[in-house]
Amino acid sequence: MEVDVNTVISPVIWGYASVVLITFLTAFSELISRYRHVGKLFQNKSSWTYIGINVFFGVVAFMLLKEYDISYPLVQDSDILNGLMAGFLSVAVIRSSFANIKKANSNITAGLGFVMQTLLDAADRSYDQQRSEDELGHMSRIMSGVTFDQVIKDLPVLCMRVMNNVPYEEQYKLGQEINKIKFEDTNDSTKLLILGFTLCKMTNLSLLEKAVGILKESISSDASNASREVNEKREKLRLLGQLMEEIRD
Repeated sequence: MEVDVNTVISPVIWGYASVVLITFLTAFSELISRYRHVGKLFQNKSSWTYIGINVFFGVVAFMLLKEYDISYPLVQDSDILNGLMAGFLSVAVIRSSFANIKKANSNITAGLGFVMQTLLDAADRSYDQQRSEDELGHMSRIMSGVTFDQVIKDLPVLCMRVMNNVPYEEQYKLGQEINKIKFEDTNDSTKLLILGFTLCKMTNLSLLEKAVGILKESISSDASNASREVNEKREKLRLLGQLMEEIRD
């Protein structure tokens, strides 16, 4: 026996589902374009608040369309299409402004767009604070055992070569930031942490940790080889000294 889904779930529910989906995806895409670590986004309360307000306005728009029977002829019989239309309309309205007020050297946008931008800025600050708090301890552990001079040349190159989808423009900007770190008026330990956080703009802590681990092995191997070469030279000098003493005798 086949069951028609529409007989089990009211068509209006599909309309609400469609408006929630479109507003959620729009807000979520906005946040993803600004934040590179999705895991931190899900843990950020301000981000969820921003998404929730977008969804709320979309639902309200759909309710108003249903209450006053407002719809275009092509979509009036479809709650799903009406929900999508309400979602797109609410997304456009809450990001719009009706006036720009110039105050001092800044422009203040009057309208819902200003409110949404304020909420988005709050999400930015909250995200940065949470990310920095979580990552500072990890970064200190990851970068331990190496010095700034040992990794400044090879670590950025290794991270960028591993990643294949970083645009050239972003690589260029990253290179400029790394060059600035070299001339920072801070100690090498601080420069090392700054370098790690700068690279994390393109990578993540896991990739950075693996890259630093590889360089540690390389540095350790180079140091071991250098030590062995020094010991071999010392041994040769010792044997040469013994040979010279035998010749004198």
